[in-house]
Amino acid sequence: MIYSALALIKNSPFMAQKKQLCFDKYRIIGVTKMVKFEKMDQSKIKIEIMEGKHVGEIIKLWNQQYSKVTNKYRFFSEDWKNDNYFKVFIEHHIKNKNSIIVRYGNNIVGYMTYDMFDFHNEKTAFFPIMAHSAKEEYKASVYRIMYSKISDKLVQAGCLNHLFTHFSSDEMLKKYLYEIGFGLYIVDAFQDVKYEYNKRENNDFQIRKAEIEDIKDIHLLLTEFNEYYRSAPLFLKRDIETQEEVKEYIIGENNAVFIALKENKIVGFINIRKSEENDLITLVRKNTGIIDPLGAYIKKEYRQFGLGVQLLNNVFDWCNHNDIYNIHVDFESANQNAHQFWPKYFIPILFSVKRRINNDV
Repeated sequence: MIYSALALIKNSPFMAQKKQLCFDKYRIIGVTKMVKFEKMDQSKIKIEIMEGKHVGEIIKLWNQQYSKVTNKYRFFSEDWKNDNYFKVFIEHHIKNKNSIIVRYGNNIVGYMTYDMFDFHNEKTAFFPIMAHSAKEEYKASVYRIMYSKISDKLVQAGCLNHLFTHFSSDEMLKKYLYEIGFGLYIVDAFQDVKYEYNKRENNDFQIRKAEIEDIKDIHLLLTEFNEYYRSAPLFLKRDIETQEEVKEYIIGENNAVFIALKENKIVGFINIRKSEENDLITLVRKNTGIIDPLGAYIKKEYRQFGLGVQLLNNVFDWCNHNDIYNIHVDFESANQNAHQFWPKYFIPILFSVKRRINNDV
């Protein structure tokens, strides 16, 4: 009787109407939002190995892409438009012979390269932000051509783990990568130290700069932080710094650790350091404030009292007093607490997305 009733419901006019509504919804919401590939004359498309003679043209492609970010966020550094930085990056990749360009007629309309390393014991290809760009008018089609070419080579070589960094504001590329199986993994966010926000205070807690005698308690909290990373739904792993390393972050000239205390017990921390060099991977420039490597952590039972903002107040103040102009933080997208907190105060600039190809392919 139950099965008969279910069969009647399944075949009823109401269900037929519901199926049609679902189909229409998929067609409207799903299909119409798919990436549209530009029409290109296939006979005019050529894929070539990147050489030194191509550097001048591909610099223009990079600067075109990067200018969109600096035009949108005025505090973000213009430094990365400097040709010398880009040449250092791209010439290294040319030597490794893992870089390609795409020509359309006589013009270079895209380039792509990558690095190879072991990531969590898996052979991994990484496409950093400077490693790819394409002309806007052919962008979707050119990215499909480039990634198809390189990913085929990678999979044939047994490299099934692919990491790809793009600008958060690049909606076309974000959509294309999502559609072929990439998912968000790491967010790099920045903020101007002059940024004004609601600096809430809670007098039930004491916030101060950490001292030598706090090392052991901070290290215990780092162990708890690591367990939090390994728990569901994160399933992530972070390295635990030694007590000696924690000491360096406390006493170092270009470092600071701030702690939150409740009844003389450390219940949270944040660390900040001044970067000593330019980083072409994260676009962090020298003398940027970096919330790393300890990061920030608050014990679970104290997370609803505004402690994160209070700790952040000290970071902004420290940066202002140390002639730092902007601050960087990165976080894993699976860290839901971080994903809810940091974008309230920082602007996500880079998204690093990850794809794991099935090993029975």
